[in-house]
Amino acid sequence: MLDSLYENKLKNLITQNSLLKFCIIVLTIGQFFLGFKIDRAMKYQRTILMPNRITKKTVVTGDEIPKELLHEHTRDICTLALNYNPDSVRDQFGELLQYFKPGDVFAAAHQQFYALADTIKNARISSSFVISKPIEVDSEKRVITITGSERHWVDMAFVDVTEKVYIITYEINDGLFQLISFGEKIRQQQPDTNSTAPQPGDRNAK
Repeated sequence: MLDSLYENKLKNLITQNSLLKFCIIVLTIGQFFLGFKIDRAMKYQRTILMPNRITKKTVVTGDEIPKELLHEHTRDICTLALNYNPDSVRDQFGELLQYFKPGDVFAAAHQQFYALADTIKNARISSSFVISKPIEVDSEKRVITITGSERHWVDMAFVDVTEKVYIITYEINDGLFQLISFGEKIRQQQPDTNSTAPQPGDRNAK
């Protein structure tokens, strides 16, 4: 009787031990699979800069983003680049530089915009730019055209108001909007000849 009871308990323990080993194996496989998926997800993770005004769901794919999002990026870029005063200009240009494509493009823009910020601060220039026509987007050429009215002040004294056209060239890489150049359109020249940084108060500046 005792032998039979002992054998039954031993069989139950063996069965429980086998079940426990099976569960451990399944959990181990699951952990490896989860780790693999997380590692894969991290490799494809991208940081997307979204304008603050975007409040509804927006779909961003590999090399295309909606025109609405392009328009919002354009307005943000114009605000940071063209609406400033001597005290805010350097911080604004710092935010603007986050849009530029890393590498040589960023390095050139960094040098030009911070040099421009020093000029603006020393000359006590303020600027205001208001978009006056619909933003034009050429998705194939990756070119955006902005037309607006630009006003300048020096030490709070009004200087001038001019109608200007600015050109943005950009790329979309893995759903990320990256600025290639930003500057005033030059008459009888192609967009890609524009300077990256606009010059304040100069009607014929790049």
